[in-house]
Amino acid sequence: GVDYTEVYGKSFVAAGWWSHSADVAVQIQEALEEAARGKEVSFDTTIWNKDNETCVVAFSVAPTYNTQGVLEFLIPTAIDITDRKRKEERLAQLSLLLDVQRQRLDRILNTIPGAIFEISEDPGGPQTIEYMSDYMENLLGYTPGELAAYENFWLRIIHPEDIDVLRQEAAKLVATNAPGILHFRGLHKDGQIVHLESNVVWKWNDAGKHIGALGVLTDITRRREIEEALVNYAEELERSNKELEQFAYVVTHDLQEPLRAINSFVQLLKKYCNEKLDERANELVSHA
Repeated sequence: GVDYTEVYGKSFVAAGWWSHSADVAVQIQEALEEAARGKEVSFDTTIWNKDNETCVVAFSVAPTYNTQGVLEFLIPTAIDITDRKRKEERLAQLSLLLDVQRQRLDRILNTIPGAIFEISEDPGGPQTIEYMSDYMENLLGYTPGELAAYENFWLRIIHPEDIDVLRQEAAKLVATNAPGILHFRGLHKDGQIVHLESNVVWKWNDAGKHIGALGVLTDITRRREIEEALVNYAEELERSNKELEQFAYVVTHDLQEPLRAINSFVQLLKKYCNEKLDERANELVSHA
């Protein structure tokens, strides 16, 4: 916005472009001195235009020499990068906001007592961890980064005896495009067995091809222990009831003969000694 006649013949540093900031003027002066010593200098700075607006420019100054190698001119250039800088600043703000939101989401996810995961895979190829919450370390002792370093990492954390059955169950769910629940034994990093439950939904591409899964993995070891204890208690109760029934049958059978003998004796007593018994004795005999 400045006509060349307004600055022609004037000191470059004294031009109105730098009047908005003494620091910028000093920076320009130092750049000119550096260029005069034979070095090309470049940096981003601000200038003041004729409309009293500050613009961001990519400023550079380079020395030129005559045929004898003597410094002849200093050639400064300034390219307006205001729009680019504004976009970069906006992008930085959005990136910061996104990072804050991601951290907030991670904090929320890490309060869930389970490892949330998203994996991608090619049929017959390796699986790739797209996301895994930090709770995996609490669950199985591995950090998400540790598991991501292993190809087909699931094979490392699934009990070998459960792999084939788990594959079959997962294949049935994928074939029907149905979310589901999978149960299997996991292997903790320290070697302990952990009973796991995986709630999964499947990922598909636009062509309808299965490309992965999302879900949450939870520790159900304590639940399994309680369920097994209840089953054992029920079995023990049933066995105890059968023993009690057997005992009652034996007791009843063994008492039948003595009771019949007593009854026969009472009948004989009543028949032959009825007149000799007093009223109270006859009443007792009648109840036998």
